[in-house]
Amino acid sequence: MSQAKVDLHKKEKRNRAKVVARNKLRKKLFLVCTTIIGIALIALIARVSIKNYIDSRPAKSFTVNSESVDNYLSTLSVDDSTN
Repeated sequence: MSQAKVDLHKKEKRNRAKVVARNKLRKKLFLVCTTIIGIALIALIARVSIKNYIDSRPAKSFTVNSESVDNYLSTLSVDDSTN
């Protein structure tokens, strides 16, 4: 081997720990980003599915007869309400 190749090999060996650490960090960062994006997509799909399910159900309606309350309020005098 020539001296240039030997020097290059020594330089690569010296920086190998940094390169390995950088690659590990990139893998972890990729895994975290992929996980976050996956969870966001699942949440979005679930939200849309639930919204579609709720919208497809018939709306409940109630009727209230307030005639008895109106009659009671009309029988009250003005003096009773100013206690």
